Amino acid sequence: MQRTLRSLYWSFWLGWQIETNWAEPSLFVLYLLIKPLTGSLLLVFMYQAAFVATQGGVRPELLAFAYLGNAIYMLVGAVSTGMSGAVVSDREQYGMLKYIRITPISLQIYLVGRGLAGGLEGLVAALLTIGAGLLLPVGLWDGLRQHDIAWGWLLFYLLLGPPMLVSLGLILAGLVLNMARHGMFLSEGVGSALYLLCGAVFPLEVLPVWLQGVALMLPPTYLVEGVRRALLGPSSASRLLHAWQPGELTLALLGSTVLLGALAQVLFTLNERRARRLGRYDQTTGF
Repeated sequence: MQRTLRSLYWSFWLGWQIETNWAEPSLFVLYLLIKPLTGSLLLVFMYQAAFVATQGGVRPELLAFAYLGNAIYMLVGAVSTGMSGAVVSDREQYGMLKYIRITPISLQIYLVGRGLAGGLEGLVAALLTIGAGLLLPVGLWDGLRQHDIAWGWLLFYLLLGPPMLVSLGLILAGLVLNMARHGMFLSEGVGSALYLLCGAVFPLEVLPVWLQGVALMLPPTYLVEGVRRALLGPSSASRLLHAWQPGELTLALLGSTVLLGALAQVLFTLNERRARRLGRYDQTTGF
């Protein structure tokens, strides 16, 4: 157990140094603020364009809904992409994955540490984006004032979120182990699909009926919905999930996380064995 925690710590430390590119903290915080904030402001201007085009026919609370959902989703992309990205960069850019594989450290623990480092970056970016949203006229401050934050449920969602995101990252990392460096496009594609389907920036009921069923099978749907509802209250819920109580959202997130975790263990083990058998750890590929 002690060796596992030590391995997790040092892989997290290495991942954080790589993510920050060994930059000065103040410079890196500025980068973390500008990159996600500009993406969030794009949503703000899109909302304003729709508001003007419909002559005020867009519900005002949808702006806070989309802005906060986009900020929460930053965690999803940061963890999953960080783990699969570590495979590509360590194998093809640094040429170190084969050496990590033969060390006593578990490859899975190493990738989890790298993913958590990316998750911390995503968390900081999300907090900075939410903080900026409190100063911008996006309705976020009004939503927080009109509802008492459900700190207990928020804590539950935030505790269940990392295991779910790590499981998703392990699945993608296992698949990328057996792909060329363009396997990173797989992670980006999965991240974009989840961004579309999990209700991050628009209510689930606007999706086609058959895609609504797909959305309800995705664990990130319940993470985004739960955190947003804990902060903004039931009025921010998608109509498709409006009747769900916080406990039901938590059980759905817990159950889907357990299933995803079991699937991640199976798929990662199979892909890791295949990569070792085919010599994928020391191969370098071009575009």
